[in-house]
Amino acid sequence: MGDHLARAEDFESKAVKKLSGWGLFGSKFEDAADLFDKAANSFKLSKSWDRAGAVYVKLANCHLKVIQL
Repeated sequence: MGDHLARAEDFESKAVKKLSGWGLFGSKFEDAADLFDKAANSFKLSKSWDRAGAVYVKLANCHLKVIQL
């Protein structure tokens, strides 16, 4: 379980970093959404349900940004 948790935290930090960087035509939101999805699934595998839910909210916000573009 510790391996899944570490992997999830890594994916989440990469997604946040991706959002703070540059991107063209919403690509940074799509890339971040992919990383948030991987992070949420890893949090679920580590049975960290509250953190998985919080990451799913971030994932939904990324999808909303892509739709608005």
